[in-house]
Amino acid sequence: MPIPSFGNGQELALLLDEFWHEHPELQSIPIYFASGLFQRGMRVYKTYVHTMNANIRSRFARRDNPFDFKYVKWLKDARRLDDTKGPCVVMASAQFMSFGLSRELLEDWAPDPKNGTIITGYSIEGTMARVCYTSCAGTTAHMEIRRCLGNQTTSNR
Repeated sequence: MPIPSFGNGQELALLLDEFWHEHPELQSIPIYFASGLFQRGMRVYKTYVHTMNANIRSRFARRDNPFDFKYVKWLKDARRLDDTKGPCVVMASAQFMSFGLSRELLEDWAPDPKNGTIITGYSIEGTMARVCYTSCAGTTAHMEIRRCLGNQTTSNR
């Protein structure tokens, strides 16, 4: 999952951490973020929680800093991925996959059909992210999100 190092990357990490919390069946699958700038940005987010939206401030007031992730961990050394057995989620920069760990992982993992890439934002013409995005034109991907509300189930596709 190529990510921007600051901003949307932290938001995606927050969403994934909350989703893993709500789905115990996923909790054995590690989530890593692999970016020094992302890690430095996390210090800003943790420090300035009081500037966030009401939900984040409310959690922080209960001594629950949402940016102290339980399931999302910093991957300081990408070689640790060699020791990972089974599935994992890796958020890596650079967002456009032109260089960096996101590009390396794409090259290493893309040949295996069990692996996938999620383009998390816009992509610029001439970048690997755009090549991946446009090469999938004409294919259909389905994602279903279900949320149970009492006895009701809603589904978004």
